Amino acid sequence: MKKIILFLVLIFVFAALIPNLLPEGTSNSLYAYFLYVINFIAQNYFIFILGFIVLIIIFFRFIKFDKNYSLKKNYFLSIFQIVSLLLTAFFISYVVLLVIAIIELNVFSILININPKILGIVTDKNIIIKALKINNYPPKITANEGEGNTEPLRVSGVITGTNSFYGCYVLPSIPNFIIWPTRKSDSSTMLIDNTLIISKLNPVDLQEISPTIAYSLIQNYFPNRRIKSYPKISIMKYDDYLKYRAVDFKNGKIKIDGEIENYKKQIAAVSQLINDEENKISNNKNILEKSGLEYKNCLSNGNYSLLYCKNLLNNFNLESLNSQINNLNTKLVTDQNKLKDDNDYYDFYVGLGESLQSAQGGIPREFGTFIPKDVIRIAFNTEDSSHTIADYLETLLHEYLHYSSYVSDDRKLDDVFFEEGLTEYFARQIIKDDLNVSTNIGYPVSAKIFQQMTKRILESELADVYFSKDQAGLETLLDRVYGQNFYNDTRLAFLNLQYSSNPNQVLMIANGVMKKIGGDPLSEKDLLSTN
Repeated sequence: MKKIILFLVLIFVFAALIPNLLPEGTSNSLYAYFLYVINFIAQNYFIFILGFIVLIIIFFRFIKFDKNYSLKKNYFLSIFQIVSLLLTAFFISYVVLLVIAIIELNVFSILININPKILGIVTDKNIIIKALKINNYPPKITANEGEGNTEPLRVSGVITGTNSFYGCYVLPSIPNFIIWPTRKSDSSTMLIDNTLIISKLNPVDLQEISPTIAYSLIQNYFPNRRIKSYPKISIMKYDDYLKYRAVDFKNGKIKIDGEIENYKKQIAAVSQLINDEENKISNNKNILEKSGLEYKNCLSNGNYSLLYCKNLLNNFNLESLNSQINNLNTKLVTDQNKLKDDNDYYDFYVGLGESLQSAQGGIPREFGTFIPKDVIRIAFNTEDSSHTIADYLETLLHEYLHYSSYVSDDRKLDDVFFEEGLTEYFARQIIKDDLNVSTNIGYPVSAKIFQQMTKRILESELADVYFSKDQAGLETLLDRVYGQNFYNDTRLAFLNLQYSSNPNQVLMIANGVMKKIGGDPLSEKDLLSTN
């Protein structure tokens, strides 16, 4: 009996150590282990049924039942004992796994304190950066976040793996108080094989290692595209960032005032063109009317021949006059449409200027900026515990994409919606692709619109437009997919989405765009950034 239990325990322990389909939706490791064992038995049902039959035969041959019991009752008792054996083996194997995990975590903790190199851990920043540059693929990044002594758990997860039940459920279930404490390391980053463990958000370390991390992640996501390396990255203190943003808002107000002035001039110029065109059309119509009257008078006079009257009419060059009127009418319609657009943009920028001051109070608590040609500045409030490694990396990638896609000050996408929206979309996709984490820090509406667009537009097509800053290509692409003049007809909506601070207005405009591109309506929660 003991040998059978031992054999089953070994089978269950072995099953927990090998990669397999893991249960989801529960944080209780014992219940998850029960589900896992049931699934393991179901996957290997033929072997277990065969073993079940063998055990029944063994019980009948070697275990003495009361002779007064019927055959049916003996069968029932055999099955009951087999189930008891399985349950006993299940609980013992779970305890064995916990003991193994406790031993492993404590051994790793002691070795980390003695010499991390024994476990293949590299903590020297320069060696880490050099190793990452040599690799042709990005590191797997894991965050040593959480309270307490979590370093041994992260190291164990890398060495043991997290694709088995043991690595995914058993190791994390061990409480910190029974793990030997590790000394705090001076380095905030550790490299094991090609796994980078970031234990804390240390601005100095992040500043040095960030360019290499961002480059490798983006290059891996765009393998057939040349990604620039490496920009100058600096981590700003939050107070410095607030000062920078204040200056940035001031410069933004100057730019908006400039746009208002430009549209004032354009409106005046187009209005004058429309006035001149209307006068020319009116004059030409008057000449046509005059020619008609003179022709009629000539015919009614009786002293002139028909040929003479027709020649008199030809002197007015009627064909040229009619052609001029048609051309002027066409140009008049075009200019009137332009005047309407200019007035709309003028009203938009006036409203934007009025709301800019109130928007200044909404400075995000984690943000970055790209300063052409090769400077990235990132603000990160390390005192805010809600910030995660994924949040920082998403901000880093966002700004690095601006750097890598920068062509020149004169060559850029015309609308900030596409410049920022595509940047945010790609940054989120890279984080999801590598860390398997969804982020939602900036530009939530833009990101959702581009997620919808990629259902009908290849991501590679958007990337071609983005990295080349091909404005004409962008307009052609959108018009090809969503219909003629889609870009021009929707441009003001894109501008409003980027700058409007009124949630109701943003939701209404966003849903109008989503309807045009075949997406589902957004809700109020879709407008919010989350940490």
